[in-house]
Amino acid sequence: MTDNLHLKFGKPKSWNLSNSPEAQRIMDEYMEEDNPEKEKELICGIIDNVNGTISDWWTGNENVSKEDAKKYVTEYGN
Repeated sequence: MTDNLHLKFGKPKSWNLSNSPEAQRIMDEYMEEDNPEKEKELICGIIDNVNGTISDWWTGNENVSKEDAKKYVTEYGN
């Protein structure tokens, strides 16, 4: 099964990172974080390490590139 990350409102909405151990490690760290800027940094780290597809709500759940996903996260709410 391919790993995936689905983003909504600039944050992880759902994911399967079972074949992406570094992404899962960063996700665990993200889940404990409460600083919005640090959260964005961690989400970008997750995106960089996903061994699979990334989609977001903004594009209607279409797959997006890692670069577009990071842009979505960093610019969301600005």
